[in-house]
Amino acid sequence: MPQIGTIEIGDMVNFDRVFYSHWGVYIGLGKVVHFGLEGNEKNSIKCFFDKNQIPKFRKDELSEVAGEDFYCADNYLDAKYRPRTISEICNYAEKRLKKPLDWEYNPIWRNCEKFAIDCRYGVLKVGRQVETVGKVGAAIGIGAAIGVGVFCLSKMLSATASGTEIEEKSDDDED
Repeated sequence: MPQIGTIEIGDMVNFDRVFYSHWGVYIGLGKVVHFGLEGNEKNSIKCFFDKNQIPKFRKDELSEVAGEDFYCADNYLDAKYRPRTISEICNYAEKRLKKPLDWEYNPIWRNCEKFAIDCRYGVLKVGRQVETVGKVGAAIGIGAAIGVGVFCLSKMLSATASGTEIEEKSDDDED
């Protein structure tokens, strides 16, 4: 469990998984409250594809949630939103254990990062990893459109270079 930097009570904790991040809130005494699956299952996204996997609000040992993955305090929204007090953050997180929000897991709207943001700042904001996925998706879409355009242009140029005329059919032409 390689920790990067120090973690203080009330911090959002970012657990660096291979293709995504898992998030929780550190409440002290080595404990983190997070939105995750039962047992040692680390891949919360599984529940989006398998309805038998149901995530819930949990309080676990920080070291158990981390496993062998890197983790760190990551309060990246502190400059934009005023954090709640430490007691408010911890009380809110603990309250979710006793009285869970009615959350069905969704990788965009109801995920572990959004829960950590809600605990620390009291705002329901789409998190950084969802924004990153959106940017990657847009880049892929733009890249695909450019690729199709280049392909069509190359076909037109090769037809012109070989002397083949590109035939246009008008509405006046009859078969």
